Amino acid sequence: MELFSILLPILIDFINRKFANSSDARLLVSVLVCSAFGLFFNWLDTSFVFGTPRLAFESVSNSILVVFGLAQLSFKAVWEKTETHKDLKYDNI
Repeated sequence: MELFSILLPILIDFINRKFANSSDARLLVSVLVCSAFGLFFNWLDTSFVFGTPRLAFESVSNSILVVFGLAQLSFKAVWEKTETHKDLKYDNI
């Protein structure tokens, strides 16, 4: 999960560059992409077999929040000031 979360900001930037114009749209793209990956990782880990609905909610929400948090941290720590981010931001690829 951690490796994919480190690479997610590049995917999110790429999608934002193509489809999102406002900051609200960029946030929505980020949340949706991280949610999709969080659900996928939760499915890999648990196969969506839970004892109660509460455990299901906790497990899925934890996965989504961990992926979103790691993506935000890796963006700030690794990608924000790199040439890759600037190339994606200004459409130089």
